[in-house]
Amino acid sequence: MQVERFVNAFEENAYLLIDAGEAVLIDPGAEAGAIFETLKKHEATLRAVLMTHGHYDHLAGLKAVLDKRNVPIYIHEAEQAFLFDPSLNLSAFMGGEYALDDSVEVRTLRDGETVSFADHEIRVHHTPGHTAGGVCYEYRGVLFSGDTLFAGTVGRTDLPSGDGEQLRVSLKTLFERLEGKTVVYPGHGEATRLDVEQRENPFV
Repeated sequence: MQVERFVNAFEENAYLLIDAGEAVLIDPGAEAGAIFETLKKHEATLRAVLMTHGHYDHLAGLKAVLDKRNVPIYIHEAEQAFLFDPSLNLSAFMGGEYALDDSVEVRTLRDGETVSFADHEIRVHHTPGHTAGGVCYEYRGVLFSGDTLFAGTVGRTDLPSGDGEQLRVSLKTLFERLEGKTVVYPGHGEATRLDVEQRENPFV
């Protein structure tokens, strides 16, 4: 298993999770060219795009990815509208209006569901707070936390559908469900571990 990170102009992290010749792309805010070069280098086939949430900085590269490879997009059912609404995804406030075409294949998720990948399963943890449909993806001892949890801080809750109390409950649930040694790959910043955040993060 391998995780490759790509950082865009918003300092957002897109990730390629690669295992057994297959790959999933998480939060494609980055430029598609580098992503496909990395897929080629690892001789991996892209199977799906997983969205932790629908803000523009996390999906800015999605159209370019879909132009190169038509794969399904997975997102929580409460977040699906963000893909098609510039006000929800915040692109309307960043000098443009970003919305996907209705023809794209979107598969919605719920808490506890899994996505089959490389003879294993990616588990979905619904973690509302930053947005109503925010999720984290767990796979073989790692967690892609989106904007729910960062190294030393947590996601903001003052944007559309954000809720501070929901985020508090979501974080509590993550720490109860997962082992402390779980490696966390956040939507911004450097990787961390759950036990480190539980011990040192002043917002937890």
